[in-house]
Amino acid sequence: MQKVAIYCRLSDEDKNKQSDMQDSESIQNQKTMLINYALQNKWEVYDLYSDDDYSGADTGRPEFNRLLCDAENKKFNIVLAKTQSRFTRDMEIVEKYLHNKFIRWGIRFISVVDNADTYNKGNKKSRQINGLVNEWYLEDLSENIKAVLNSKKKQGKYVGAFAPYGYLKNPKDKNKLIIDEVAAENVKTIFKLYIQGYGLTKIAQYLNDKGYPCPSEYKRLNGENYIPRQKGIKGKIWRDTSVSFILNNRMYCGDMVQGKTETVSYKDNRKIRKKPSEWVIIENTHKPIISREIYFKAYDIAKLRTRPENSGKKHIFAGKIKCSECNSVLVKRYGATKDNKYFICPMKKYGVCEKGATISYNLICEAVYSELKQTIKEYVSEDEINNLIVEKNVIDENIKSIQTILSSIEQELKDLNNALENLYIDKVRNIISEEQFSNMSKSFLDKQKKLISQKSVQSSQIKKLIKKNNLKNEKIEVITKFLNLNELSKELIDEFINCIYVKNTEYKGIKEITIKWKL
Repeated sequence: MQKVAIYCRLSDEDKNKQSDMQDSESIQNQKTMLINYALQNKWEVYDLYSDDDYSGADTGRPEFNRLLCDAENKKFNIVLAKTQSRFTRDMEIVEKYLHNKFIRWGIRFISVVDNADTYNKGNKKSRQINGLVNEWYLEDLSENIKAVLNSKKKQGKYVGAFAPYGYLKNPKDKNKLIIDEVAAENVKTIFKLYIQGYGLTKIAQYLNDKGYPCPSEYKRLNGENYIPRQKGIKGKIWRDTSVSFILNNRMYCGDMVQGKTETVSYKDNRKIRKKPSEWVIIENTHKPIISREIYFKAYDIAKLRTRPENSGKKHIFAGKIKCSECNSVLVKRYGATKDNKYFICPMKKYGVCEKGATISYNLICEAVYSELKQTIKEYVSEDEINNLIVEKNVIDENIKSIQTILSSIEQELKDLNNALENLYIDKVRNIISEEQFSNMSKSFLDKQKKLISQKSVQSSQIKKLIKKNNLKNEKIEVITKFLNLNELSKELIDEFINCIYVKNTEYKGIKEITIKWKL
């Protein structure tokens, strides 16, 4: 007996279409129809696969993927769906499975309503046409939804799935925000502490020590079906990234900021971050949690802030050293004396990072200095400086040559002006005739015009050479500075290094250090 897998799917758009009088698209009705069809054909139903609230273009459907896995393992030989679009609206999936893998696995695909049947070679074209129509439908639907959402954004209406931390969606109008008084107090605290000089990690530690749940855990505790990016305890505590996200969110001063990202396409849900100039920002759309003055004060501090040590010297590794295990920025601590400085993973304290990295200040300095010196030598050398000096000397000679030409042109122009003046005087005194004056002055003016043109060309050329020479000088200065490097500085680290990953090893005192260079 033939074994059949029944696949049903209901998307959100179908639910919106349904009414008490029209429920033909429901999962239950799909199951009933398909089971009856299988019984009429005397097929054994192997299993029912049902995805609720999933688009036909979504390749991440759990039951859909379970069906494909069972199909590959040949647990049945027929896949039955109501229509081809219930199985997929993606033309790539139609070709990949219906016309290739299913045939290879010995599986027949049948859809009841639109008569798709892979055993019938004659209707392959109709299946492909159905696939194209379904895909066009998806594309049009995606564009229509996008247009509606963009229109709402431009009207200052909130269209996010979840309200920002500190706000709730208005029960009377889901496109409007109201303040969540409990969470809003934490938002105010974050801005207050940051303006007072606390760093991101310090603020996160303060909130964790107070026992305040982080934004994702707060949503979960309040019954929202929110899935955090971080799993386990990582998704339940405050981190410097969550504090930074709040400090950089202009929504808290009453402005609606949306459209920061967009999907790659209607078939690819990956997000692409848009330029700030492309964001949709509508001012004064909801009640602010903090004043505009406080928000922009924190914004200005973030642009200028570096972490000073107690001595007042800038912390040269600020924000650069990270734990290889959990990606958290290591924080600076002091041992028994002020000279005994070290860095430690802040997540180790909360049990998030069992192998939290630690490293002494001196060790990280030695490692970075040594590798930086070596890396600089790979990119710049004394030979390069010598070559630059030779090139600079050639440019200097060219500049001198052009300056000589310009001086000569200037003298010729001066002589021509004097000749024209004398010629005019001779005409006034009737020493020469009008005709003679006209012919001679025309010759002088033509020559003058030609010299002015030459002067313009040479002046333009000398400007380019001077600019080029200045760049050579700057490059020589920079390379010399790097080759003569004898100590680390924050400017140097910011120039060359993206981040430094530290990992503890099984050997005491031995650390695994990985530097991600900007070069």
